Amino acid sequence: MFMIEESKIRFNKQLSEIKPKAQINDTVINGLAEDPIGDYKFKSQIRIVPLELVEKLGINILQDEEEYQKYSKPEFDPFLQEWTHQLEKLWNDKVRLLDLYTRRSDELISPFETFNRLAIILRRIQRRTILLMPVDPSKKEVKPVVQKHIRQSGEEKEYKVLRSYWIDERGDRKRLISRHLSDRYDNLEKEIANLFFDRGYGVQRDYKSPLGHRYDLVIERDGMKSVVEIKSITEGAFNHLFLFDALLSKFKEDHPED
Repeated sequence: MFMIEESKIRFNKQLSEIKPKAQINDTVINGLAEDPIGDYKFKSQIRIVPLELVEKLGINILQDEEEYQKYSKPEFDPFLQEWTHQLEKLWNDKVRLLDLYTRRSDELISPFETFNRLAIILRRIQRRTILLMPVDPSKKEVKPVVQKHIRQSGEEKEYKVLRSYWIDERGDRKRLISRHLSDRYDNLEKEIANLFFDRGYGVQRDYKSPLGHRYDLVIERDGMKSVVEIKSITEGAFNHLFLFDALLSKFKEDHPED
């Protein structure tokens, strides 16, 4: 988190040095000044701690918020790790764009090449913003769209679809993620287990530890087992998590170097 705060402070310092009158009609500066990324919506509702620690220190480190914060680390939680990584990249891109846009830092490149570099960084910022906040910033939470389907029998069936958007190489906004939810909220434990399984984790439900303790969900990868405690996660928070996972897959497919 230190690197994220450092990048954010550096960006805000540079932004404050720009004369206010230069910002009034400058869409790039005004766009950079906006920060739609709010609090991480699911980091405290899905708690992940190594099994060895839980067995040693007791289940209280998963149940008590203050105790959990002592042991909560991004490297234990793949979603938190990815989110902090993308957030740091977002702020670093904003710093780079602001620096190039206001200072023309490389005098050897042509104005046309400068414009191309600005456009590339701006698209990266737009993609990451959508990845971290997968709906329009004016909306408060992610809500599914209810659609109806008529079966061959004539029966009408309602189903829920989660949708989010992507920025293509030209900078155009296009809907790219559309995921069928079915009855996911009837069994969140199963759906969250599926998210980990899809990420390459071994997943065990109703796990009984060597000490005789039972845990709802235990994940394992690279020889490390972790207990996953699912708190009273809201529908909106789960939708955010679900879309973040789907958008991240698309992001890495298009930009494996990031």
